[in-house]
Amino acid sequence: MKIGSNKLRSYVSVAVVALVALMVLVNPVAAATTILNYDTGTEFQNNVASTNGTVNYTSTGLELTEGSSVASYTSNTVSMASTDQYNLNYNFGTVNTDSVTISVYDASDDTVVAQKTASASGSGTTSFTTTASNVYVEVTIPSGSSGNTAVVDSVEVVSDPPTGSLSVDVNESDGSAPESYNGSETTVTVADPSSGETVVQKTGTTGGYDFSNLETGDYDVTVSHPDYDTVQKTVTITENSTTSSTFELSRTMGTLEITDVTRASDGTSFSYIEFDIHNASNGDLVVGQSGVSPPYTKQVWTRYDYNAEVTAYDDGWETVTKTYTISGGTTTAKSYTLEKLNSAPTADFQDSDNASTVLSGTTVTLDASASSDPDGDSLSFDWDTDGDGTFDDATGPTIDVSESSAGTYDYTVRVSDGNGATSTATYTLTVNATGTVEVTEVTNDAGETISSYDVEVIKLTSSGDPSDGTVVDTASSVSSYSSDFEVTGNGYTVNVTADGYDESSQTYTLTENTTTSKSFTVSELVTLTFHVENSQGEAVENAQVEIDYTTGGLYASTTTNADGQAVLYGVPQNDWDVSVTHSSYSTVQSSISPATDTTYDVTFGTDSDTEAIVVSDSTNTDSSTGGGFFGSNGGLFSGLSLLLLIAGVYLFYRDDDDDGRY
Repeated sequence: MKIGSNKLRSYVSVAVVALVALMVLVNPVAAATTILNYDTGTEFQNNVASTNGTVNYTSTGLELTEGSSVASYTSNTVSMASTDQYNLNYNFGTVNTDSVTISVYDASDDTVVAQKTASASGSGTTSFTTTASNVYVEVTIPSGSSGNTAVVDSVEVVSDPPTGSLSVDVNESDGSAPESYNGSETTVTVADPSSGETVVQKTGTTGGYDFSNLETGDYDVTVSHPDYDTVQKTVTITENSTTSSTFELSRTMGTLEITDVTRASDGTSFSYIEFDIHNASNGDLVVGQSGVSPPYTKQVWTRYDYNAEVTAYDDGWETVTKTYTISGGTTTAKSYTLEKLNSAPTADFQDSDNASTVLSGTTVTLDASASSDPDGDSLSFDWDTDGDGTFDDATGPTIDVSESSAGTYDYTVRVSDGNGATSTATYTLTVNATGTVEVTEVTNDAGETISSYDVEVIKLTSSGDPSDGTVVDTASSVSSYSSDFEVTGNGYTVNVTADGYDESSQTYTLTENTTTSKSFTVSELVTLTFHVENSQGEAVENAQVEIDYTTGGLYASTTTNADGQAVLYGVPQNDWDVSVTHSSYSTVQSSISPATDTTYDVTFGTDSDTEAIVVSDSTNTDSSTGGGFFGSNGGLFSGLSLLLLIAGVYLFYRDDDDDGRY
């Protein structure tokens, strides 16, 4: 039923381009178009052409109320899509009347092209076919006296174009997909041929690619893969059927040729070359070989240009790069001419370590004459000795340097071959701080100056024991001594000796650039004479006389002659432990501290109950023994000291078995 003969109809265009495009790319469907869509009272009101009876617009939709005449709502006129298949989507809310009807009219002749009548709430879809260019919607309820209402929540008209499916099968040119073919990198694109816009695209399926719900018509289908030529076909999609299309992937190949490689100097050809061929677009290495005899050919894919870098197999020649543009089925050939390269010199020092350690103030000669040039070019030398990076401090292959302060110093030489090639080398000089050891005076115990003496300087370790140290200097027969040494935390021991005198030692702790002075006193060496006899006053020959350090260890030993005499010369004035032994007698032991030449009389005891020790006159009366010895292991008062004995003969009695009888 048509109501309202003079309706004001307008054309509405609903744009949902962004949403449709996204849906097409993500899940390809036919390009349905929304003709009209009213789902709130406001949208019904905004698109009304006319009403009859009681019509209200609620928050949910359109409300019609029964009255004495038919209640109706008529929308504006809208344009249809370029198809003849549509869907009428509806949603009835509360229906208290006998019925409510939604009708779609052809605006050109006001004929109904679609209609849905309902007596209860509910939603659904009614499909219809029309060739109308413009339509409008009418909602009606019959007349009545009850005042009942009907509510329509939404009305939508959308196009429903005819669709079909597409099945694309992708193979290599031989119809198979071997292991070398990576289907995950294959992309199939379906595009609108008129606009070139992508309708749908799939990547990563091996073999078949299926596309459903495509609107009928022609499409450009493109298959691309990074390792093959791109293939394109035009396919036609028909309604309710599947169009199948097979694509064969292949490469169009051409030939790259390195024809000849010659010397620029004389035009002669190289027998062997090296080359790398790269993809010019991405730099990937296609092939690289060494020791190849030209000409060389390589089948390559025409999709890309290629850079061929060529040099001689022998060192010292330039590398020349040429770009090849390859055509299918043809050979692109290029020849190469190489220039001889200027080889850079090598900077080097005669000192292979390129480093040394010296004391402050020491002059060091840096010799860079070990530098060389493989081409035999003459070399020039420039030096940077102040570390400013500029080689303007000295010239020539050798320079002398000296530093007064401790530290580490770098000296760099730049060697140039005169043809633009240079090389540098750096020499590292470590300078240690120095202090001066000085011996100011050497005197004897009497205070007399010793005019000629020997000096030994020992560098100490952390132990402080000179025996663990290192002798770093000696001087012989000098009357004065002064020399510089490295300042260390452990210091130095200086030993001074002179003919006829004992060694004198002192420790020096040095300070940088400071002289440490010490004077030395040396003591005369003494001669020790031993007279050994038995208790009968008979000289004892071959008696062993030993003097030992009080801390342990033998210093010197000798044996008595037929007169019972033994002499030790050049003995220092120290404390000594002395022992006299003979196989026929008990050992005699004592401690002595000789200050001058001294004679000691030693008397061996016998197995009798008495033993005599004779103390004779001497140039020295030893304070610890009185010039004599006490017997040990059979000698009287073993281990005791006797003080201030007067020269003479003394008898001592011994209790051998500790029975109280002597």
